[in-house]
Amino acid sequence: MKIDDLYWHDGNLIDVHQKYNKQGDATILLIVALYKNVQSKKRTFYKIKCITSNKTKIFLNNKELKDNFTAGNIDKGYLKNNTLNIYLFGGIIKIKSNKFKVSKVHS
Repeated sequence: MKIDDLYWHDGNLIDVHQKYNKQGDATILLIVALYKNVQSKKRTFYKIKCITSNKTKIFLNNKELKDNFTAGNIDKGYLKNNTLNIYLFGGIIKIKSNKFKVSKVHS
């Protein structure tokens, strides 16, 4: 699965983690709940792993994210020039990375 295959609108940001390996390379891990398409009734959880991230910008207004959680706090998301851009109702996430891996989170 690719980032371009995801339907972002009205999804939810669930979790954001950043970790470093022994060489100091950063990996950003996002958990998001997204609809499959505009007609879907239920969100599916996805893990997005941004491997060897070399630039990260995260601004989150937690009150706004919480206020928009039921309706969905994600406006849109897309990948351009190796940068994942996620526009939130309550923030923005931009992650420049060499590699992105998307997988479903099984419950």
